[in-house]
Amino acid sequence: MLNFGLPFIYSYAESTGAEGDEKFTTHSAYTQNLPEGVTVVEAGTLFSKNNGLTADDFVIGTEGVYIQKSKKTIDSTKQFSLSIVKRDEAVVYTRAYVKYKFFFINSDGESEDYEAIYYGNICSSANV
Repeated sequence: MLNFGLPFIYSYAESTGAEGDEKFTTHSAYTQNLPEGVTVVEAGTLFSKNNGLTADDFVIGTEGVYIQKSKKTIDSTKQFSLSIVKRDEAVVYTRAYVKYKFFFINSDGESEDYEAIYYGNICSSANV
């Protein structure tokens, strides 16, 4: 039924600061200029220290996965970020998401509303 994955979201990560006071930041952006009828409801970043998570498990509602809703998105570019200060050697994993709603006209000519979540790529503090 859903033949497209709108909107798309992508992230990249960077690490700054000295050991013991390192800051791990994930920068994310989602699709601009969405088609008529598609509206972004929420965007944010998931984070966890659980290295056993698969892409299927690293989603909202999984135990050990925490959520930070974006409080401020740069409207013109749809960018936002999450910074975590690391005070130990634990690896931090992050994954951006975007919740959106859309509607379409079904075969009976009626409008149907749907809400969906698209999850982006997974970033790791071990890889920056």
